[in-house]
Formats: sequence, structure tokens, C-alpha cells
Amino acid sequence: ESGQSAVFDLKAILSLLYLGLLGTALAFVLYFWLLKTTSAVLMSLITFVTPPMALFWGWLIKAEPITWQLILGMLIIFVGIGVVRKAS
Repeated sequence: ESGQSAVFDLKAILSLLYLGLLGTALAFVLYFWLLKTTSAVLMSLITFVTPPMALFWGWLIKAEPITWQLILGMLIIFVGIGVVRKAS
């Protein structure tokens, strides 16, 4: 891979636009809209939902295996979220 220069064809440009517009800008707008309409404690829990969602999409799209350790980890995350929500 060394010595190769980047090629900015249509596919690369569309990928960059997708990442910039949907992956960043839309997520930013949704995050701050939710922060305005919900509590900061609830919004802080969003970071804990990311790993289970990544596991789900990896399983769905790439057929990545989900082991019992991953399921246990997801359960711990969801129990933690439930405890925090109940306390607040």
C-alpha cells in the first residue's frame, strides 16, 4: 500500500459526503435535539448503547459471530442503563 496516492473518483466522493452529512452532521443535530428534549443523564447513556448496536449491525451485515461473552457484556450494559434510569 505504500507509494499509492488517493484516487478521488465518484465512489470516494460520495462516501466522504455520506460520512460528513449523515455520519457526522445528522448525528450532531439529533444529539443536540435529544439533549434539549431529554435529560443530560439519559443522553449520557447513549455512549453505552454504541457497542451493542455495533455488535448487532456487525452480525446483521457482516455475519459476525456473537459469542456468549458478547451477550453477557450486552446484558451487563443494559442492566447498568436500567439501574441509572431507575435512579434518575
